[in-house]
Amino acid sequence: MGAHLEFRLAPGGEAVSFLPVKSVFYVVLKGHAETAARQLLIWNLHKNWSSTLVGPQRVGDELVWGPIQLKRDCDPVREGMAAVIVADAGDMLVAAVDLTGAVAPTPKGTGEMPPGPSATARVVLPKAVSRVLKLLDPEGKEVVELGCGTYTVHLEAPDLDVTCATEEVTLNLVGGGKSVELTLVETAPASGIFEAPVGVECRCAGCALETTVAGLPVSLGAKVGFVAEGVQLVLPVARLEPELELPAQVDVGQEFTVEIKGVEEPDELRICVDGNPVHGPTVSLAEAGPHAISAFVRRGSNWGTAAATVMALDRTEIVPMGFDPTEAPAETVLQLALRNATDDPDPVVYVGKIGKGCPEKIGVSKSHTFTVDPTALGAGPGDVIWIYYEDPDFPADHTYLLVYLR
Repeated sequence: MGAHLEFRLAPGGEAVSFLPVKSVFYVVLKGHAETAARQLLIWNLHKNWSSTLVGPQRVGDELVWGPIQLKRDCDPVREGMAAVIVADAGDMLVAAVDLTGAVAPTPKGTGEMPPGPSATARVVLPKAVSRVLKLLDPEGKEVVELGCGTYTVHLEAPDLDVTCATEEVTLNLVGGGKSVELTLVETAPASGIFEAPVGVECRCAGCALETTVAGLPVSLGAKVGFVAEGVQLVLPVARLEPELELPAQVDVGQEFTVEIKGVEEPDELRICVDGNPVHGPTVSLAEAGPHAISAFVRRGSNWGTAAATVMALDRTEIVPMGFDPTEAPAETVLQLALRNATDDPDPVVYVGKIGKGCPEKIGVSKSHTFTVDPTALGAGPGDVIWIYYEDPDFPADHTYLLVYLR
């Protein structure tokens, strides 16, 4: 077999006829046993440019020239290169060596090869490589969740850097069943890194918290996908997990404090009652019935929400059961009920006879009923018995009843 010249991407690799733009390659002469140095010339037929390489390395029975950098006008020259060839995708390279030691003449096309061994290779687009997609904070650190603020979408894709123009890549941002498109712009003509800013906005106005990523509405804790050129990154929207500590029942008008658990030292706290903002963590309810209490909590750039229901009880009443308090039988044990006192775990009432004696303390059953024996109070027909209750946690909630005996 005669002397043979070929392009390779590695000194001991296979012969190639295509060279990716920005790659490093080698030219190898096979089947030539002489040790004398030979001049290798490489032409770019599209740019009429040549390079003379002297001093190949003998590896076994082969002469190897390289490494040779294939660069565009915008690419920096790498260190340690034996030569540099300027070429863009689509250019044709011709390599030739004259075994007599003469300088090979410049060919005018692929059909006019110089004497001696020669080889051609087409410059093609870069090989596909593993691409990396990240989200960076303002300090350049990679993040794993989306708090409120501005970030940089960072795509490392050297194979998408095709020309010396600043190139662009489309990024799809997906969340909440919707999507938006962003444009990633190459940071420099030869960087192969594509970036774009993306803002995560949190607006807490009134009793509503709105969160958007690049204008895309999302909810706290939702996952947002970033997809560009076959690479996907999924990040959750950061969410605090506050808990409300509230009484289950309070009296109308009674003040109580909304306490937040699960978030230490929040930077911001907003409380709403029935969808209306209130001032401070201490609130009171003006009407009886269930009330929705919600809290919006922020710590740093992260928000969280929590909600609970509090039952407001109307004023407590003492209700006669089966008798008329204006003419109650004096010799009958009277049955009564305490209404709207379920917020008092151990309610008691005080009973006495008007004008005589000390009052007695009577416990109320779990069903909120109790009895009064007029004779035990030394009362008879014509006397008047008073019954009094006061909420120990809210003295404003008190009531009494007068019972007239006959």
